[in-house]
Amino acid sequence: MNIELSWDIFIVSLLILIVVYSFIIGVNKTIKTIIASYLGILCADGLGNILDQYFLASPKVVAGLKVFNLSGFTDSLINLKILIFLFVLVLITIKGPFQVNLEKFRFAILNAITHAWFTFLSSALVISTVLVYLGGSGLIEGVSSESNLAEIYTQSQNVRMMIDYYNFWFSLPVLSIILFSFFTTTQEE
Repeated sequence: MNIELSWDIFIVSLLILIVVYSFIIGVNKTIKTIIASYLGILCADGLGNILDQYFLASPKVVAGLKVFNLSGFTDSLINLKILIFLFVLVLITIKGPFQVNLEKFRFAILNAITHAWFTFLSSALVISTVLVYLGGSGLIEGVSSESNLAEIYTQSQNVRMMIDYYNFWFSLPVLSIILFSFFTTTQEE
């Protein structure tokens, strides 16, 4: 059996890994992971943009970095945004100061479908976010056609789908949570 490694296999494998993990942690932690993803995106974009505009735009900082042979600012900024995003995602998912408690449906099959749906959305949000950051941008400004991912983009249908529809992957989890809230009842404390 001869398997050729590709970006499509990598994306599908990563998707499966996140899906399996989400089924292990349960639907409430999966929703918490979605919320943590949004907070991680905001934090990574915000801090990355602050560093880019205020520190890396300064000629003195640039000169100081060149002394230490640190001239790959764009790559460093990309790596920093990804690290901040993943750090905030993991930290809030594990230690976040809030809990998510979804109401269960009367039928177990509806609970399983709901969990599968939010699991898929969580994995799509995380993967598309990392790909957008690898492209050298943030979710606010989007990915340009001349991004760092141009070669991978042309080789992989899955990468193309995740990047082309990143606005869809970004908004669909929130819309799903809102829609889900119409079908459940909550009790005020």
